[in-house]
Amino acid sequence: SAIGGGIELTGKGLPRLTLLSPTPDRIDTLFRVWERELARLRKREHDPAGEPPPAMRGGEPSLEELAARMSPSDASVPNGSSIAMLIEHQGASVLLCGDAVPEVMVPAIRALIARRKLNGPLTIDVCKLSHHGSKSNTTVELSGLVRARHHIVSTNNSHFKHPDPEAIARVV
Repeated sequence: SAIGGGIELTGKGLPRLTLLSPTPDRIDTLFRVWERELARLRKREHDPAGEPPPAMRGGEPSLEELAARMSPSDASVPNGSSIAMLIEHQGASVLLCGDAVPEVMVPAIRALIARRKLNGPLTIDVCKLSHHGSKSNTTVELSGLVRARHHIVSTNNSHFKHPDPEAIARVV
């Protein structure tokens, strides 16, 4: 399972895919609320206006101050069951975090590091940040487990105003 460091799939000459999220219990939870979540998303499609980000008062915080800010956990059931995987092929690696939550990703990556007997963080080429760079999905702990040469944020910044400055500061 993902908690054990992921499920690996590969074959001769093929990429190695390591499924890190979701866990079976997260899928069970999603199954129980699926219809309600679909209705909520359909409603949001008809009323897409989001709240503007709060204005910053005073001086700009430092990267350290932003990174250290406490963030609420992502309690979204669909995000908690999001697919996240590590893809490795011919010496290149990319971690695609989807909308996965730290409560799943941290234990999965810790277990992967232990299973591979790494002496430090998981070192990869590219990390696509979870949930468009949300501060609730990119934690200091998670950032400390992964060292990527490049980070990607997939967003157009229109709905939730992602990426959050806190998430970017934690990566930096």
